[in-house]
Amino acid sequence: MFILQAVRDVEINSIYTFVRGSSIDLVQVYTRQGTYNGYEATDEGWVLVFDEEILSHGKNQETELRFSSKVT
Repeated sequence: MFILQAVRDVEINSIYTFVRGSSIDLVQVYTRQGTYNGYEATDEGWVLVFDEEILSHGKNQETELRFSSKVT
């Protein structure tokens, strides 16, 4: 989990991840307005923006997770 703070409006269309090896994995990415602190174990306010099985490209190779809708 991480927090993104911006001084202006931003849109996020994708993020990149690095994995330990080549594999096919189910990846889910959720976002929420505000902090995640205190909401880690609840579904309150979370929005699913990515839900796919992905093929990781190998050790220390970036894999793009392209969202179906923009995250603002």
